[in-house]
Amino acid sequence: MTHSRSVYIKLLPLLLVPLGIFIYAGALGAPFVYDDKGYILQNETIRSLANFTDLSGTRYLAFLSFALNYAAGGLDPFGYHLVNVLIHTANAVLVFFLITTAAETPLLRRFVSSRELPRDVIPAAAFVTALIFLAHPVQTQAVTYVTQRFASLATMFYLAAVVFYSRARVYFSGEPGEGRVRRWLFYSIALLSTLMAMKTKEISFTLPFVIALYDYLFFQAGPAGGPWARRTLLRVPFYLTLVVIPLSLLGPELGIGGVGGGDTAEVLRAKQLSEAGELSRYLYTLTQFRVIVTYMRLLVYPAGQSIDYYYPLSGSLLEPATAASAAFIVAFISFALYAALRSIRNRSPLGVLFSFGVFWFFITLSVESFVVPIQDVIFEQRVYLPSVGFITAAVVAVFYMACELGRRGVAALRPATVAVVLAALLLPPLAYGVGQRNRLWNDEVLLLDDAIAKSPVKHRLYYARSAALFDRGELDRALSDAERALEINPDSPDAYNMRGIVRAATGAYAEAIEDLTRAVELSPDDKMAFHNRGLSYAAIGDYASALSDYTTAISLDPAFALAYNDRGVAYARLGMVEAATKDIRISCDLGNTTACENLATLTASAAAR
Repeated sequence: MTHSRSVYIKLLPLLLVPLGIFIYAGALGAPFVYDDKGYILQNETIRSLANFTDLSGTRYLAFLSFALNYAAGGLDPFGYHLVNVLIHTANAVLVFFLITTAAETPLLRRFVSSRELPRDVIPAAAFVTALIFLAHPVQTQAVTYVTQRFASLATMFYLAAVVFYSRARVYFSGEPGEGRVRRWLFYSIALLSTLMAMKTKEISFTLPFVIALYDYLFFQAGPAGGPWARRTLLRVPFYLTLVVIPLSLLGPELGIGGVGGGDTAEVLRAKQLSEAGELSRYLYTLTQFRVIVTYMRLLVYPAGQSIDYYYPLSGSLLEPATAASAAFIVAFISFALYAALRSIRNRSPLGVLFSFGVFWFFITLSVESFVVPIQDVIFEQRVYLPSVGFITAAVVAVFYMACELGRRGVAALRPATVAVVLAALLLPPLAYGVGQRNRLWNDEVLLLDDAIAKSPVKHRLYYARSAALFDRGELDRALSDAERALEINPDSPDAYNMRGIVRAATGAYAEAIEDLTRAVELSPDDKMAFHNRGLSYAAIGDYASALSDYTTAISLDPAFALAYNDRGVAYARLGMVEAATKDIRISCDLGNTTACENLATLTASAAAR
């Protein structure tokens, strides 16, 4: 490879940065939507970095990143979206290096030489893979949806761990004195990235196994892998990180560690444990056969995307759709295994990369698709990390066919030509798809209109749209959606809570209290339902009942700033100035600016007296 071409290849990933920002420019002005309200807008913990001294909580680094965003720009969505877009762009660059670094391993380097392939075939395939990953519309849910930074940030650490481990292993498999400093530096970065991935999202539990797969396919499958003992010992620290996620989830029950990340993180952790224990693992697994095929279809043909799918559970393996999906997946994995063995025997570097991509796809899906049952069986952000493998396999297969045509004298297709053609054919429609999805993300009502049109029997979409309409002041439509949600699911505490809020806003306080009472009966741990009922009681002058509800809400969340402020206001209405001042001061200290204004007014009034 000439020096100029080498430099050209090294500059390729730099093109991904402006492309990523251009493609996602339409996401930067999007508001907070859906779960962003709970994880960001109503999450008091992120209001202070002092709340993150406890490192033990689940998804700690993701919540810390929200806190850093808040410290830099408060609740302006622009900063949160910008960080998400930069993370996604960084991930695309890491995808490029994931593949090109594999080409530098002893096995693939020897295979490329033995088959007399063009030396830029793997960099060209890497660039196209990274480009498709960057511009694919299915990624919008992990990028434009601020809350799903959980997925994109974990993927960044995940990819970094594999890339730096590979770089370290290249040095370890070389001459004993070669790159001594770099090998240990890269190895340390890989191990640190693994720990950071584990503290960002539970999907990272598979990382040590992917590293083991990478080690086998690209190092141990050839004679240049190094001594067996050294190869094994290098992976041991990564295997030890497997305890991080179980301890983060189960630590408080075992008396180990705390619940770093605050109340919101603790609610999430409790929900994860509850769902894992309540759902049928068998039925969940059966359903995931269909879900995985849906993910694959979305990656090939991203039509019918939705923020929230209606996806009934499978009841039996004998159901035609379930059986066909299971058979397809088994056949696909079997073919990848056959391709790996044949490619190693025939010294086919692209065949090895194809198999690695397929294995990556299924291994990284395994936590959310098979290991841990989750109430919501499908979400697009779950395919974000796995898509790296699927796209790699698909792109490598195209380049493999192009190379085979060249070897057989059918058509001399240079890798650069193939890359340009693929980019020209795929980038415009993919980028257009991203733009269309981001157009919806910029308007929460439109986003939910789209989801409801695709899943008209999913009740929570209606109360979510009811909340969005309520925020716009469209009370009649908001009430209609809350009632529709209750028609579909008469036992939905969220729908009762939403209808109660809307009724209170219209002045129908008696009906609102009735709805909110039903909400707390169905969900006695819902602090917002108690708080909202307290507001309705206060509106009709029943401050004793209001104080009782605010106190219950505070007991459920001792850092509930809104409830402290409103309880303080109720105390003030009753003339209990000392108690009012204490509560409002607590709320102000927790970051509630309205409480700080109330405290100033209360203090001034006391001084005037």
